[in-house]
Amino acid sequence: WKYFKKKSKTIFSIFFYIIFISYSLFLTSTMLPYKPPFSVGIFQNSPFNLFWPLIMFLVYLILSKFCTKEDTIMLVKFSILIIFFISVFFLISTLNTMLEKNYFHFYGIHIKAIPFAGGESVPRSTGISRMCLIVYIFLVLRYFLNKNNKNYFLLLLITFFGISTIIYQSRLINSIFLISNCFFVIFYLKKFFYDKRLIIFCLFLPVFLNIGYTVFSQGKYIPLIIGGKYIDIIKTSIIREQRVWDDQMNSKDRIFRFSSGRFSDWDKAIKVIKRSPLKGYGAQSDRFFLDGQSVHSSLLYAYLSGGTMGGIAIILIYIYSVLILLNFYFFKGRKDNHNYIMDVCALIMVIILLRSLLETSFAVFGVDFLLFTVSLLTLSKAYYTKFN
Repeated sequence: WKYFKKKSKTIFSIFFYIIFISYSLFLTSTMLPYKPPFSVGIFQNSPFNLFWPLIMFLVYLILSKFCTKEDTIMLVKFSILIIFFISVFFLISTLNTMLEKNYFHFYGIHIKAIPFAGGESVPRSTGISRMCLIVYIFLVLRYFLNKNNKNYFLLLLITFFGISTIIYQSRLINSIFLISNCFFVIFYLKKFFYDKRLIIFCLFLPVFLNIGYTVFSQGKYIPLIIGGKYIDIIKTSIIREQRVWDDQMNSKDRIFRFSSGRFSDWDKAIKVIKRSPLKGYGAQSDRFFLDGQSVHSSLLYAYLSGGTMGGIAIILIYIYSVLILLNFYFFKGRKDNHNYIMDVCALIMVIILLRSLLETSFAVFGVDFLLFTVSLLTLSKAYYTKFN
């Protein structure tokens, strides 16, 4: 028993890699080929679809086995720095396009009918809004945890990214923005309210300036191309009311629009999963079965792509993440912490976990996956693992 206890970590690691390699070979055998072949646009059921899951695994493996806590902290800072510049670039591009087209709506500027920043394939408003939110929470936590009081340049940056987060009118990100501020109040009450200027710059100014933008944009028209024809839609509020459509919709259509088609896509995905619940259909399979659309759920995507083992694996990730966050916020984690980056990592995890409920988020390779992985490993290394 003593020998097993001493070697348990090594034995578990070997067992894990055997399962992973076996399951990868199993998935490869099921994907070659599909009959009849599926193809939606550029998405095809080729072995190339295994490339991204493999890259995701290798990224996790390298970060977990070859990086110390200090390395992952550096990567978090570097990632946020990159996101900072990307966010500023797209914000400038947005404003430039709006001025050129005499167009006043941040949300509508990203539709494919309007060329944006020199191209047709552009980030959705919720994606840019999410990047601005990451920078926003980083700056806020840095301000009151890293003793940057009375730094007005930092306060102005906080206001700028707070405005940029909610001005894109993404309902999901706006909700997470409010939840993030609730975290500041609940877990950092004294520090958050110590400097009253922070409350003004990080909450009141972004909200009231966005209300001003909403009032300004009332009555302005948004051109949408439907069926080859331009249709003018009035957007009159921060939650994107579209009364021109609402008056012509039945209750089912309103529910469909309210969920942005998610309820319908989830229903289709569940039906497809039931056909092959064990093995799944491989990476990007939601694009095959949902007419090129994302399934907008990390849990459903993992189950649809990876079958039963994929579904179980992502549930375990959720459980493990929640345990780490509980340890950080309610037990010894935050008390033992002397680096504000740990707080940033914890809140990044909260943001991405919430977003993953209604988006594929960290279940696919992208910004969410990289940020979530680095943040998770940073907290995990800090409180659960001993390193030389």
